[in-house]
Amino acid sequence: MSRRKGRQNGSVLVMSVLFLPVLVAALGMVADLGVLLVARRAAYAAADMAALAAVQEVDLESLGQGTIVLNTQPAEAAAEEWVRSNLAAAFTVWPAGFQPAIKVRVYNASPSDPAFHSGTAKVLDYPTVCVTLQVPVSLPFHLGRTWVVMLPAHADASVVPRPEGG
Repeated sequence: MSRRKGRQNGSVLVMSVLFLPVLVAALGMVADLGVLLVARRAAYAAADMAALAAVQEVDLESLGQGTIVLNTQPAEAAAEEWVRSNLAAAFTVWPAGFQPAIKVRVYNASPSDPAFHSGTAKVLDYPTVCVTLQVPVSLPFHLGRTWVVMLPAHADASVVPRPEGG
């Protein structure tokens, strides 16, 4: 009996050595998932704030005549400025050779002249700003290599008139 017991003393060490790389890889994947979740939240927040900032660029002359129209160029510029400033605050360094891709679309739709959203194919009845991002995220713990993932984010904001009587 003692002879058999002596042969098993090293088995725990062997199992630990075999399991250690699996444990390190799993921890790296969990850390990468955490990086992705934080980056996704920051990208969506930047897109949301940019769309809301852009939708503030209402043409006041048209509004005075009872029509809601967005100033296209200032709305696009405001959205890009908000995206860049918010992404700069959230992501201090971009992966080498990568920059975020920002696309801003302004739809000056109305109930009498609806537009179709190019990304979702929804019918738009009111002026809408669509902000789409592709944010590069570096996954530093991915099995010894640094991988770059392009993380998408999208947000829409519309100018909707106050309901009558409200």
